[in-house]
Amino acid sequence: MSNECSELLMINYSPQHPNTPTLFTITLFAITPMSENLSRTQITYLFRQIYNYDVELRLFNNMWQYKTPGIPDELFDRLPGIPMTKREVRLLILSGLRLEEKSVIWDIGAGTGTISIEIGLLCPNTKIIAIERDPEVAGLIRQNCRRFEVENVEVVEGNAPDCFDTLPEKPDRICIGGGKSIKNILTSCWGYLPEGGRLVATASNLENLYQISEGLAELRACNIEVVQSSINRLEKRGLSQVFAAIAPIFILSGEKIS
Repeated sequence: MSNECSELLMINYSPQHPNTPTLFTITLFAITPMSENLSRTQITYLFRQIYNYDVELRLFNNMWQYKTPGIPDELFDRLPGIPMTKREVRLLILSGLRLEEKSVIWDIGAGTGTISIEIGLLCPNTKIIAIERDPEVAGLIRQNCRRFEVENVEVVEGNAPDCFDTLPEKPDRICIGGGKSIKNILTSCWGYLPEGGRLVATASNLENLYQISEGLAELRACNIEVVQSSINRLEKRGLSQVFAAIAPIFILSGEKIS
């Protein structure tokens, strides 16, 4: 069975008989993801109708069973032409955010949703607001959230920075993965951060690197860090194994301290 499409269902049920309080456990394997098969509600209803049992259904995600971040890129669903933050870069971004157990994160320009999902799995008590202007890409984020059974990500379709006032909660941390005017987005969202809040932004070109650097300087951000990723992965090409370079990314972070 492929780990990419298998999920573990555990059903705990007790017969509705006063003299039989024993709790039984059944373990089932679904060949396809739940979103393509039966929902939890449907399975619960079927067991109650067929067996007259009170059912407690728990779904165990088999996509990523580990506590550590760094989900392999190939486990995410993709759309042609939509960039995805590579695994190694994600680790640097998560480190720069300095996550807490319970907080609110804005993921601006969430794209495929990789950052939101990594945070959602790491910090289940944290709320992540993933902002994406393209409805089709926003749908992709929701699809990946279902794929990894992440339930603490709220996807908001909107243009940054115009949608900031309409967001349900103010952030403790902000991650900026892109946007048409990244400096404008940075300076606009900075005002929503509380004292001690942190912001991390990425740049894949010199123009964005300059805009982010200038914006952080003008905002007088503290404890600024700039890291450039330089990553090579071993790949097989024909009969040979070679190191293939991943496009370098700049990760800039700063803290709001008066």
